[in-house]
Amino acid sequence: MKKILFFCSMMGLIGTTNVSAEKSNNNNEFCTKIFMTSELIMKYRQKSVPITETFSDIEKLKFSKAEQELINLIVIDAYESPKFTIKEYQDNAVKEFANNQFIGCYKAMK
Repeated sequence: MKKILFFCSMMGLIGTTNVSAEKSNNNNEFCTKIFMTSELIMKYRQKSVPITETFSDIEKLKFSKAEQELINLIVIDAYESPKFTIKEYQDNAVKEFANNQFIGCYKAMK
């Protein structure tokens, strides 16, 4: 997660100050996009989809180059996380992963 936050700040995806309501809305939209993509990625992970297929499918979503580089780090983060066999645990892993990505994004926006 720390690598992802560092990458965001270096790529200029995340500002260091919040100067307007419009910027706040853009930040929330961006973090929501990260949340939804993280959820999809972890679902793939929990279903044992090969990482190469995950990368291929995620690239089809047409992110900007900087966003794609960030998403690639999220894919790696997901695949370094445990995979569960019990559906309830899989569902919890998906929720926790997406929530943590959103929280990290939101904190970095402040």
